[in-house]
Amino acid sequence: PDCLKKWQNFRYLIEHFGVSRGRLVSQFPKDWIRQAYGACSSFSFRQTQQLEIDLKRLKKGGLVRSGREYDKAKDWVANALLQFEKGRPFHAVIVDSFIDPPDEILIVDEITHDDLRWKINQEIRVERTVEALGSAAAGLLRIAERIILVDKMFEPASERWQILLAKFVSLANVDRKKPPIIEYHTKIDNDEYGKLETERTWGFQEECNRFLARLIPEGTSLKVVRWDKRHLGDFFHERCILTDKGGIRIDWGLDVGKPGETTLISLMEDEIWGESWINFQKESTTFQYIDEVIVNGTLPEG
Repeated sequence: PDCLKKWQNFRYLIEHFGVSRGRLVSQFPKDWIRQAYGACSSFSFRQTQQLEIDLKRLKKGGLVRSGREYDKAKDWVANALLQFEKGRPFHAVIVDSFIDPPDEILIVDEITHDDLRWKINQEIRVERTVEALGSAAAGLLRIAERIILVDKMFEPASERWQILLAKFVSLANVDRKKPPIIEYHTKIDNDEYGKLETERTWGFQEECNRFLARLIPEGTSLKVVRWDKRHLGDFFHERCILTDKGGIRIDWGLDVGKPGETTLISLMEDEIWGESWINFQKESTTFQYIDEVIVNGTLPEG
């Protein structure tokens, strides 16, 4: 928290944290926000106003629960370095000053974009395997309270989508007292239009129950929402994971591929994420809402 006490350092650091930037601040200790606010007590009135705005943004989309023990008898830096000995290391520890710092420490005034513990790739290429795609999405899934999976081509009966959905659900529920809300948004099959609304939705409910319920843990549920293009409206093409914290775009889609196939995965800029989040709410004016079904999980816990 002391790294923020100089206005120029505060402005530099705060702008480089958040899901869209690929860096998150650990809530270490639990009152990290209060300590950060206290460190900036010398800020001017206008600077303090900006501080409050940025800390509020950080708390919403860039601060994550640490789950690490904090010894109040030691200072913050000693506590942070102790986590490496305990086997719960941080990616990096940013400090105001340190004599002869170890590799895991970054001195705030000396940070450059080339520092390996600071440099972030906002777009990566990964294999279209369950493990590679799951690993790329895991960090976001584990911090989100609401998750919207988006793939126009989603086929509930296809194993290509099923096994990745099961992986995402499993990752999202790691170390949770309360499971997150998970939804899957896709495009309606044009062949369904000729059916009555009740028949159309009932048939889709049966299909989802048959193939998806066994992928969802007992006591939790999955909402599957179907959309279509509005007349003279935008075309539904997105393949991404949207959450209340931020989003990632998966270029090829939310299914596994053949051996050797890869896909690009990129962090979504805040503005683009915000637009997409609104587009996939029920009251959306960009896409035409069709229907939704709820799948209650039958997968035994453990």
